[in-house]
Amino acid sequence: MILNHFDLDITNFGARETISKRSLADLKCAMCNTLIEFIYKLTWLFEIFLKGYYQMKHILVTGGAGFIGSHFVRYMLEKYPDYAINMLDKLTYAGNLSNLSDVQECYGPLERYHFFQGDICDPTSVKEAMQGCEYVLNFAAESHVDRSLEHPGHFIMTDVYGTYVLLEQARKEHIERFVQISTDEVYGEILSGNAGEDANVIPRSPYSASKAGGEFIAQAYFVTYGLPVIITRGSNNFGPFQHPRSLFRFS
Repeated sequence: MILNHFDLDITNFGARETISKRSLADLKCAMCNTLIEFIYKLTWLFEIFLKGYYQMKHILVTGGAGFIGSHFVRYMLEKYPDYAINMLDKLTYAGNLSNLSDVQECYGPLERYHFFQGDICDPTSVKEAMQGCEYVLNFAAESHVDRSLEHPGHFIMTDVYGTYVLLEQARKEHIERFVQISTDEVYGEILSGNAGEDANVIPRSPYSASKAGGEFIAQAYFVTYGLPVIITRGSNNFGPFQHPRSLFRFS
């Protein structure tokens, strides 16, 4: 691979006359071996770099300025130094960049965090944010059941059509993994026991129906196009950066 022939002349290094020719030869041999080993390792590291064995992995996180999304962005950047994140958020009532102010200060200058303001329903914004990414996590959604009763159309557009826009671009970009963040609300009312993954999906509000719709289009892209899709159905979460509407009911 490298250095089929190598020679090092140290006869002019100012060696003392007391050093025998044999000692000088041994020294020359030792220095040659050390230098060859160093150059070999250096070349090996350079080849690794050129072949992309240490390439930064890029994740597109939509809705990353929201409650759960901001925690995910911070966790990934802190725990995995070989990952970079593109964060796409429309910054509606639930999205707040102050949730990630420390992330911007810490990881922005390192080129590991990039913010894109845009709507997942806009193909141009999605294409720009997804460029160069290997993975997509879709946290972006209209949320809260009571809001869905007031503006059901907003929920259908974002949670269903927006998910379609993301999936379509992910298919074009040959994304390695698409994670659709859904909700246990899709099961409807469970009066006793619990619901498993194979339980019937019976949404009872425009919010849960729109999230179920996002799941179905994601499942369709998995079956039809072979897009690697994972769907999660989380229950209620509580913690820092949570929007007050998740804790208190507004009339």
